[in-house]
Amino acid sequence: MGEDTYNEIQRIDSLWPLLIFTLAAAGNWLIYFYFGYSDFNLFYVSMLSALLLSVFLFSLRLYTRIDISGVQYRFFPFHFAWRKLAWREITSYHIREYNPWAEFGGWGLRYGKSGWACTISGKAGLQLVLVSKKKVLIGTVQPDKMKDFINLRLTKTI
Repeated sequence: MGEDTYNEIQRIDSLWPLLIFTLAAAGNWLIYFYFGYSDFNLFYVSMLSALLLSVFLFSLRLYTRIDISGVQYRFFPFHFAWRKLAWREITSYHIREYNPWAEFGGWGLRYGKSGWACTISGKAGLQLVLVSKKKVLIGTVQPDKMKDFINLRLTKTI
């Protein structure tokens, strides 16, 4: 990371994806081995589904890059290319606390009463208001570091 660029990578670092898989495995064990259900096709499908869901959740990444040209973000695996917002497209920006459930219906790539959100965890984000009046919130787990970078590095050059 250069002095003139802020980079952040977010991922799901909680254990709830593993909890999903564990609950599916425990449920399957009860159905097939305790109660003696004999058709194993459902067992294989449900275990594979739980495994794929867990792997998918662990693969989610939110990449954020802020520099003199603007704000860029990418929410893998939904965005393969960077979404780029030049500073000339942004009328205002600030770091703010948000309520993921009340404003956007949870985390992820969402649209809610407060505009678009691209979040993975936490309750802090970079709120952007664009020239088109569209609002975009990009989540961060390092709000103080992002705010310091914007205030110290970018306000002099924008």
